[in-house]
Amino acid sequence: KLFSYQVDGYVYGQPLLVSSLSINGGTHDVLYAATENDSVYAFDADTYGTGAPLWKVSLLETGEMPIGGAIKPYIGVTSTPVIDMTTKTMYVVSVQVKPGTSANYRLHALDLATGAEKFGGPVTIKASVAGTNSDAVNGTVSLATPCLQRAALLLANGNVYIGFGGCHSGWLLAYDAQTLAQTGVFNSSPNLDGEGKYGGAGGIWMGGGGPVADSSGNVYVTTGNGPWDGQTAWGDSVLKFNSQLQMLDYFTPDSFQYMNCSDADLAGGGLLLIPGTTEALAGGKASKLYLVNTANLGHEQANDAGA
Repeated sequence: KLFSYQVDGYVYGQPLLVSSLSINGGTHDVLYAATENDSVYAFDADTYGTGAPLWKVSLLETGEMPIGGAIKPYIGVTSTPVIDMTTKTMYVVSVQVKPGTSANYRLHALDLATGAEKFGGPVTIKASVAGTNSDAVNGTVSLATPCLQRAALLLANGNVYIGFGGCHSGWLLAYDAQTLAQTGVFNSSPNLDGEGKYGGAGGIWMGGGGPVADSSGNVYVTTGNGPWDGQTAWGDSVLKFNSQLQMLDYFTPDSFQYMNCSDADLAGGGLLLIPGTTEALAGGKASKLYLVNTANLGHEQANDAGA
């Protein structure tokens, strides 16, 4: 052990490292960490110095605080942020609440050298789709803060992709990396209610891993427990999207009903695209790995013949 730094909350997201970055007139290898207290730190990765960060910013506005929930004592930033080295920007998703009001999610674009907000950020994250499940109001299902933004962020196709789980139905959203405008919305079960012990429907949490993208700009995720009908409900599946989150293809294990009833989420693990091939590897709580062809994911077939 060389040294340790003190932070103000748990770090659930993976810390990130940028080498040879100019900060405050010096060059540093910089370690970035975001906490459940809605703080982001930039530390020197090589030299402890006084223990003070190179910079620290709070993502909270006046009167706000992180929320309570499944992670104790509070939930702020839970996912792994993503860095764009071209623009030297780090994208972070936070959740916060001002007492007496509703909680909300925000997408931040932070300058790597200073922690300052960029591109007019932050923006409040909102999403809605047409639907008829029990969350629907006047035929519309909307993203709500009981969700947990656990999946790591993905930067691809000029977009930041954001997955949500831990609530009734899963969500995958896309935001333009330069304007922070929303460019795509997907809900994994807008019409059928969640089932099983936790009542979820296709949460996109991926065990803390995140969406992945291939060289053609297609985006892939795995989903958690929930109903599946091959039409609008996509529990325990590998899903393929174009850059605007229109679904292109899917793979669903033949045992999806058993997985749903046994809390054996496929989204309990990450998703790996194998470089130089059209193969992807997915695995979750069922102790099975599925090798699928991204050019033809195979859908749902007896004995998993599509894998």
